[in-house]
Amino acid sequence: ISEMHFKEGESLFTKHDFQNAHLAYDNALEIRKCNAKALHGKAEIWLKTGEELIVQTKNDQAGLVNFNKSIEFNKQAILCNPKFSDAHLKEGLAHNKIGESSLAIASFSQAIESDNNNVIAYIERGNTYHLGKKYAEAIESYNLVIPVLQKQIEASKKSNDKSLPKK
Repeated sequence: ISEMHFKEGESLFTKHDFQNAHLAYDNALEIRKCNAKALHGKAEIWLKTGEELIVQTKNDQAGLVNFNKSIEFNKQAILCNPKFSDAHLKEGLAHNKIGESSLAIASFSQAIESDNNNVIAYIERGNTYHLGKKYAEAIESYNLVIPVLQKQIEASKKSNDKSLPKK
């Protein structure tokens, strides 16, 4: 039943119905307090609404509260599932949004440790190093993603999946 509410929340999220998505995720959490996916879903809403606030207001500080809430919910999701790579990744993105680059790098590194095929985590870690003028570390992170991408492209060729190389 908790999973059913989570899926409802996911569907509402994709429809941009954040208020009802929050309620669906809350229903999932009422049934199973440590539903990492529902906690992460709430974190995703806070991250997305924070990004939208910045665009709407043209003020980089507008989403600060939302980004902090996103971090908080991702931390809870990670407590429920320490190997939840996407929660680590999105926690890192939120840290970056509020200017906490060292915490972002740590989160991206955790995402990679949880799933060494998490291409976005390697790239975001490299980007964060680059913005901090830590060029050697940025290059190292970018270089580490190349074999992962090559392996994924080879796998897509074998499975006849044409979408991955474009991505």
